[in-house]
Amino acid sequence: MPLPSPKGKQKEGGFVSSCMSSEKMKKEYPDEKQRAAVCYSRWKKSKGVLEIDLINQAEEGICPECGCLPCVCGS
Repeated sequence: MPLPSPKGKQKEGGFVSSCMSSEKMKKEYPDEKQRAAVCYSRWKKSKGVLEIDLINQAEEGICPECGCLPCVCGS
């Protein structure tokens, strides 16, 4: 089962809320902060703003895959 993606013109808050409560996401990302980072990243990626955020995160040392600091997922 694929990870959730925003549908149509779904607003950020609505998508993140449904993404955070998804059983697939809870199973794959049990840590709430990591799951939130993935949900926000998926929403931003769908809107085309992820590239700018990835540059900012890299400068801050934040993992672009899972949002952890320092990276623990091996990305």
